[in-house]
Amino acid sequence: MLTRLEFLGGRRSIDVTVQPDTISHLLRRLAIRANDDGNAWQRQLKRRLLVWSTEMGIADALPADDALASVIASLGFPMVRLARDRGVLAPPHVPRWAEPVLAGPDVRAAASAAFGDRSSRRVARALAASLAGDTVGVDDGEAPEVEAAGPAQRPMALMPLGLALALPQSVSADVIANMLMAPTADHAAQYWPSVYDLHLLRRGFRMLGPSVSAHLATEALATITGPGRLIRLIVHVPRLLSIYDGPAPRHIDDLDAVVIEFVRPPVEPVAQRQPAGPARCRAGADAPRVAACEGEGVIDLPVQPLYVPGPVQAIAVGPDDEFRYPDAVLRLHGASSGAHSIWLPRSGDELRRWGRELDNCMADYCEHVACDRSVILGLRRHDRLVAGVELTRDLHRVRQFVRDGNQRPWTAERNALRDILARLGVAGA
Repeated sequence: MLTRLEFLGGRRSIDVTVQPDTISHLLRRLAIRANDDGNAWQRQLKRRLLVWSTEMGIADALPADDALASVIASLGFPMVRLARDRGVLAPPHVPRWAEPVLAGPDVRAAASAAFGDRSSRRVARALAASLAGDTVGVDDGEAPEVEAAGPAQRPMALMPLGLALALPQSVSADVIANMLMAPTADHAAQYWPSVYDLHLLRRGFRMLGPSVSAHLATEALATITGPGRLIRLIVHVPRLLSIYDGPAPRHIDDLDAVVIEFVRPPVEPVAQRQPAGPARCRAGADAPRVAACEGEGVIDLPVQPLYVPGPVQAIAVGPDDEFRYPDAVLRLHGASSGAHSIWLPRSGDELRRWGRELDNCMADYCEHVACDRSVILGLRRHDRLVAGVELTRDLHRVRQFVRDGNQRPWTAERNALRDILARLGVAGA
């Protein structure tokens, strides 16, 4: 079922089946402008979609308590509905490379659309289990059982399918099935590759060969940052193979080391000139935390935190020290809702810069982030930092959420953060 959004008096329309979250954000904004309830608008549209789909005989058993975006995606893509029946959340958007696969009427048709004549029964079983994020026990010759429809719990896993589509044509069906069933990190939607990323992977994998490509792709799936790191390295493969006589690296770390040695030229450090005057209070890790500058003088107006962090083991966090995050935290980086997105600070220097930009106490939390006592996020609207968020280390609760000067966030910012956390299953939304 194709869902389109008409505008300009019906003279134009856009397909929202591939981006179901779009219509939810649009209805919410329109309801706010009309001083009405956005949830009621979404319930009404969802009811109409279910009525129409039932009349066409394609959604007799679709749960009525699903969100609007989930209903749109489930009606448009049978494989999304199959995963939904196994307790999997519908994707916020469907990448172009995944559309022909998810649009298949059944698992065998979806596998055939993805892998052609290599779509064996084992590949079909592995594909169905991979999309549902449950590959345990699917290699026993029987199709995995479909559980009764209930509340969706896990996000849909598209990363194994994306990397499997990039493998060379000479890869056998068993290799594809093994890769689809390989251990996979919880890659959120913002980490899924684009069409251009898959083009780069296909070109590099053809040069590296089927065996090396399968090893690299399987290893990349195991970590949150693995696929993105592999894509960045695969760009250098054509030049690397033209000057490198050794065997092709079979591990990402080995490929990274070879790329650094043969491709990236050494960069000489450039001496940085220390700023003077008012600029000094905005640059450098040793700059004082201030609220304003006047001429050559400094007006010291320290901002007091809403929540004072408890005692922590003293750790000196230098300006160039990068934070290390567990995978459960790293998957939050880059998640978006409309024009808003959340980001993790890469280093203590960046977190201090955020504190100066928002005129609040974020710089006081460098040691707590380094010790994994707190999770600090920056909320951006487009490319501008507009608010700071603190989560407890277990990601179960939002401890603080403030904009510049520790002021209460605007309604649009609260709605955006609530939508992002709900989609990621963090902090109880």
